[in-house]
Amino acid sequence: MPKNRSRAGRYIVPEIKVLIDDWECDVVNVSASGLLLFSEYLQFEDGDDLQFTIKFPTSVRPANIVMNGVVVRGGKDEFAIESISPAITWKRLLAKHVRERDSF
Repeated sequence: MPKNRSRAGRYIVPEIKVLIDDWECDVVNVSASGLLLFSEYLQFEDGDDLQFTIKFPTSVRPANIVMNGVVVRGGKDEFAIESISPAITWKRLLAKHVRERDSF
């Protein structure tokens, strides 16, 4: 029986930055389940485990959060990361950021 994988809502949030091995990746979109990133310099394959830093803007200074995930769609320029952990932290920060951004 095939898995029923529904896609989480996607958000375009150019103010969020992602660093992998000191390289900044462009964020194409984010969701509660993952990130779609673009990089001309980095390339990953499906199943690669990654550690990365998400830079969230705050009113004082950017908050740098080190997280882990798995590449679920690799490619030459774009790659998708899912299974972000700690998941509760990621979902809470994303929800708070989208809520604050949309309140303006």
